[in-house]
Amino acid sequence: MNSEDDLIILLTLLSFTFLLFILAQQLSKQKLKQKISELEKALKSNQEDKEQKTIREISKEKPVETVSSLQYIKKIESLESQLRLQKKRVLETKAIAQEANRVKSEFLSNIRHEIRTPMNSIMVFADLLSQEIMDEKLKSYTKNISVSGQKLLNLLDDIIELSSVESGIFEIKESPVDIRNLLENIVEGERQKAYKKGLAVDMEISQKVPDTLLLDKEKVEDILTNLIENAIKFTDKGFVKIEVDVDNKNILKNAVNLTFRIKDSGVGIEQEYLDRIFEIFEKPDSDDEKIRGAGLGLSINKKLAHAMNGNITVSSKIDEGSVFTFTLQNVEIALANANTKGFDALMIDFSLIKAKHNRFLVIDKDDGSRSTLREAFLSTPINIVVLEESRDAIEFLQNEIVDVIFIDVDILTEDDNAVAKILMKMSQAAIVTLTSHRLKDVVFTQGLRIAGHLMRPVSLAELFKTSLKAVSYTDTVDEKIEYKEEDTFKQTTPEARKAFLEAVQKELEDMYKEAYRTNDLKSIEKFANTLYDLAKGYSIKEFAEFAKTLQQKIELFDIDAMHTMMKEYKEKLDILKSL
Repeated sequence: MNSEDDLIILLTLLSFTFLLFILAQQLSKQKLKQKISELEKALKSNQEDKEQKTIREISKEKPVETVSSLQYIKKIESLESQLRLQKKRVLETKAIAQEANRVKSEFLSNIRHEIRTPMNSIMVFADLLSQEIMDEKLKSYTKNISVSGQKLLNLLDDIIELSSVESGIFEIKESPVDIRNLLENIVEGERQKAYKKGLAVDMEISQKVPDTLLLDKEKVEDILTNLIENAIKFTDKGFVKIEVDVDNKNILKNAVNLTFRIKDSGVGIEQEYLDRIFEIFEKPDSDDEKIRGAGLGLSINKKLAHAMNGNITVSSKIDEGSVFTFTLQNVEIALANANTKGFDALMIDFSLIKAKHNRFLVIDKDDGSRSTLREAFLSTPINIVVLEESRDAIEFLQNEIVDVIFIDVDILTEDDNAVAKILMKMSQAAIVTLTSHRLKDVVFTQGLRIAGHLMRPVSLAELFKTSLKAVSYTDTVDEKIEYKEEDTFKQTTPEARKAFLEAVQKELEDMYKEAYRTNDLKSIEKFANTLYDLAKGYSIKEFAEFAKTLQQKIELFDIDAMHTMMKEYKEKLDILKSL
């Protein structure tokens, strides 16, 4: 055999040896866990037996006055001594297990380095040889060396990651992540592979998905990249589509449930295999080159998802495609502050905010927050009352009514939400919290009228948007307006309705789709102005009033109201068509 064959055989033997070692480590770890479990059971059983035995012996003893106190004490001390000995054995065994786990992790880390260093050299020299060698047969040899080396390194990384996940030697590092930007980068990296196969790659991100969420970017990116790569790999014609949506927004926790769906029109997965697809080393029996591998990717993905309070599920049909659903529960929305790039605005008119009583209460010890709120509403009808202590605020609220209460979240929730419970009884005002930290571990009392949260240092743009929400806050903010056919468009003629609908189809359809898809203020404003002109021209009073209200919401920069009205427009138009 020549040197190339020797090298390939060496790499193969090395990978098999390493795999055998890892498997041996896993078995050793399982035996150790089993031993600890057995010792703990033995300790519990021994303790129960001793207690029962003591009860039986005492019940057989002579009356108390004839029993030797010294013997009784000795029996108790003997039992306590045995109990301490059993506990000591369990602690020692656990310590051994922890040390073995530490040694294993250290060994794997060293192995990773020791294998990666020479393997990188082999791959680099293989690439250099490929450039120098002119013979096509020898070129194929060098290519095989490079490909085999990369596969071995990927396998090594998967095993290391799986080991760290199973042993818990990793941490979730959450930071603000732009979901749209993250997905665009992932898809852009995979798009070339899809185009080579003639596949269409689409991405649909719901308008409800917040701009920035607190996530472990690296782990989420690894999971999504693997799922998208698999979708492209197992799809020969058709499409790959990525959908992102959120639901169940928790205003108290400032969190949402996040869902990613990776759909494809590929080969599909057999039903009997769906239950095992996320198990270690599990993959279908097939000669297909695409299915070859260790079967670790999906197993690691699922374990990482669980570690982040999420899950991955799959549904599939043979020759029709698959849908992998990656969910994350209670993902916190990143709050913007004055230091957040791109969030603040210079030209904001706070005089546009109008409230029923024109009085806001601020309860905060932070000088910066108090100053920002005072200055923001300085030239407006809103009267800002600033207090530092909760007891002063409670005394104030006994005689005064306010529209919104801005309060430090720590003051609000201290002493088991004592202040929050008092405020709920004393005032119907919406509450906006002021915070310098995340809300993940904050526990709010149920029923609290939270309208939003502001991160210090307070951003003027966020203060403006949150204040608008707060003054119009109700328990049914997202409730849709229902239109009844008998009460709607009763003043319009069939001819006017028909002409108006034709004009809408011709002039507004594309404009509406663009505005709804992009949520761009200029696009929405253009749509509202055109709708108003058309409705006035054809005497469709209901749509003219609707467009005028939408124009007002645009002027007030009321994002939520605009989004709701854009959805209501479609419902209102459907009613007109049905007539």
